[in-house]
Amino acid sequence: MTDVRLASVSTVSKVTSLSQGCGSHGNEPPAFVLPPRNARVTLGAEARLEGKVRL
Repeated sequence: MTDVRLASVSTVSKVTSLSQGCGSHGNEPPAFVLPPRNARVTLGAEARLEGKVRL
């Protein structure tokens, strides 16, 4: 678990297709397999994101 602070500009990591498998990661950041359950946070507030991440 990590505490994060939301900024005014947020980026969403691209979800890769499941057909690529686990062997080809490349330089892409990890994508959430399941969306975080506590994603509703006001701008500038702190949030604790709990979710499964595919590496």
